[in-house]
Amino acid sequence: MPKKVKHGVGMMERTRLRFDLTGDGGEAEWTACIEHMKKTMVGPDEGRDRIAAGFQAILTACGLPDPGTAALNDMVYGQQGEDSVQYISARWLMEYHRLNRERDDLASGSKAFDLQLMIMHAEELGRQHERFQWRQGIDEATGKRPEELALSGRRQVKNGQDGNAMRTDNSFLAKNGNRAQKFVNELHIRKPHLSWADLQRKAAENFGVSPITIKRNLNNPKKAGSGRSE
Repeated sequence: MPKKVKHGVGMMERTRLRFDLTGDGGEAEWTACIEHMKKTMVGPDEGRDRIAAGFQAILTACGLPDPGTAALNDMVYGQQGEDSVQYISARWLMEYHRLNRERDDLASGSKAFDLQLMIMHAEELGRQHERFQWRQGIDEATGKRPEELALSGRRQVKNGQDGNAMRTDNSFLAKNGNRAQKFVNELHIRKPHLSWADLQRKAAENFGVSPITIKRNLNNPKKAGSGRSE
């Protein structure tokens, strides 16, 4: 029986089957594997053509045309964003057609052929296909798509950062608010040429906090009578 082996870390983790061909029935497994590969494996050209047909079907289902070699119209293909399946499909097909154009130039001996462009289009095909596969994948642990996990993870990190900043601000204001305000007021009187950003920086250095903490908690002495200033 094959074993499930995990590869990758975090959101790039995926599971593959590993067969022990040295154990009982290993020869039969190996023979079956070879026969399966003979039936399913295709050359690179046929493989790209199959992928192209799949992406064309996606665009057709969305009521969108194949983009051909022209630059993508974001108003047409990017209505759902650059991470949408229709945009990725259109981007892949554009690179596919441009790659075929370079191949045709090469085959005909045309002076328009550009090897660097051909390589660039081939590399971009791989990147866009990887984006599509990642987007369509399902995380085994949660049953959610990677993009959903990425968004929820970003919210958790952002909420944690905001919470930490709030705790830092509250702690700073309670411990050093009056002294820090007096510091920037007096510094402003002594050196009126300093900007508010300069005052924030010097106060941050003096009290061992970030300039943004100073900005959030202190009044700008350069704006008399104002509250906390930008």
